[in-house]
Amino acid sequence: MIRATLKIALLLLVATLHQPCNASGSDDQGSVTTFWPLFDYRTSPATNYSNLSLLGPIFKRERSGDTIRTAIRPLFFNQSSPDSDQSDILYPIASTSSSDSSSDTQILKLFQKHVSRTGTPEEKNETMFFPFYISGRSEKYGD
Repeated sequence: MIRATLKIALLLLVATLHQPCNASGSDDQGSVTTFWPLFDYRTSPATNYSNLSLLGPIFKRERSGDTIRTAIRPLFFNQSSPDSDQSDILYPIASTSSSDSSSDTQILKLFQKHVSRTGTPEEKNETMFFPFYISGRSEKYGD
């Protein structure tokens, strides 16, 4: 009885493992391959989207256009695009973000660093290790 139930469950599992989003069979609409919560992969070439999830929400790798998001929850999250990058490590313990014009780093909101680039030779640096050290520097205004 147990063997028959396992065989039926395995057949149903294999039959539902690959479920295309469209009935026509073309890949323009995308596809879904899932064995949730262990594995879930979705793709849509028409919108330049793909998503891979492993172990439910624990691991995620998503691409939407030029933006890529990677997560190993609750340890790490990263979002990157051609003009910016943002990471969280054990949020809210530490985070970083950067773009063409600035970059920020913080650890426990006690240490914070901000660098601002305006496209000129002037670059502003601001650093804080609260409550012991606070500084800012500008080429134009000095320390």
